[in-house]
Amino acid sequence: MKFDELELEILVEEANKHIHELQQRNLNITKRNAIWEKICDRINAVGKTKRTADEVKRRWQDIRRRTKEKVAFNKTSANKTVGGSAEEMPLTSIEQQVQLTFCEEQITGILGV
Repeated sequence: MKFDELELEILVEEANKHIHELQQRNLNITKRNAIWEKICDRINAVGKTKRTADEVKRRWQDIRRRTKEKVAFNKTSANKTVGGSAEEMPLTSIEQQVQLTFCEEQITGILGV
């Protein structure tokens, strides 16, 4: 089932709260899973469809991937345009919040590699 707007807002809000923990490479799997379970509980408290932590995590990964693709497209489109208007894919408010979790290298890649 598709996540509704409120579920997505809660997902992004909660994932952003825990982003530093979730991105730690040395965080053990038990703690990582506990964070996703907590986020899942918050989503299930408001949603009509009961979600699993795996579904919630997968949706977060999908949102991040799609947002990253849009941001990268907008960045390359702006760089290609000289004097004209750039073709841009506008970000939703949720995607704007997700964008805040990216560092520059996640969008452009690491130079020299």
